[in-house]
Amino acid sequence: MSISAGSSVHVICTGGAANTYLKFGAPLEPSDIPDVYKTNVPGIGIKVWDDFKGTVVVGNDLTKWYYPGSDNYNGNAFITNIKMQYYIIGPIQTGTYTIPVTVEAWMNTTASTAGGARYNVLNWNGSADITAYACETPNFPVNLGTHDRGIFIKNATSPTKSFDFKINNCPSGITKVSYLFKPAPGVSLVGTGNNQYLTLDSSSTAKGLGIQVMYDNGNNVTFNTKTALTGYSTSGGNYTIPMKACYIRTRDVGDVEVGTASTTVEFEMWYE
Repeated sequence: MSISAGSSVHVICTGGAANTYLKFGAPLEPSDIPDVYKTNVPGIGIKVWDDFKGTVVVGNDLTKWYYPGSDNYNGNAFITNIKMQYYIIGPIQTGTYTIPVTVEAWMNTTASTAGGARYNVLNWNGSADITAYACETPNFPVNLGTHDRGIFIKNATSPTKSFDFKINNCPSGITKVSYLFKPAPGVSLVGTGNNQYLTLDSSSTAKGLGIQVMYDNGNNVTFNTKTALTGYSTSGGNYTIPMKACYIRTRDVGDVEVGTASTTVEFEMWYE
């Protein structure tokens, strides 16, 4: 976004070879992304720069802008060519960003406000509504039931339990929806292919068991991999991914011990 130029002011500089500098008038909180600063809307940051003489990023400290052209400068000076851009710096929440951005222009022989002159200030006010387009993805507990450990003598797994991963109320305008399943902290993914399983969590008392998570067609879930939602339409709507899970024997039959057996899977969503 381009910002209108500030009003020009007449500057007389007789102190030597002066440079002009830019900085924020009121410090902004830095984000984890270089040159991008946080806003009052979670997940949204801003970057401000000037391309009047090359590209100069505005920050909390003085940054050299351009040289007026004379050791003894006498003429008009102004702030122009300021740009601002929004950046995603984390999970976004819907909100209104108030824009109290102030850019100051200074002239001095060194990169310091001490002994220098603040010759112009650009105050940029207003607001911007930030809408976080997202689907509703509720948590879904799955009860795998109670089983006699004797079933693992003849079979490596318990009967499967069907459930649905629901992606609801997607708004129109999202081009692509993707998801990723991953083991929760404290849970590990073991093996590959038909032998892949999740370890039990720390609350479990059973031994010698893991849990397999599959799609309804029997294919194991590809954990830790971003997967596009098949059949998604930009018009939005509700979507269901049929899935199923079961217990799997992870040790010899004699090592299976009775008790509670549970695990936790987390999922992340992408909206593009």
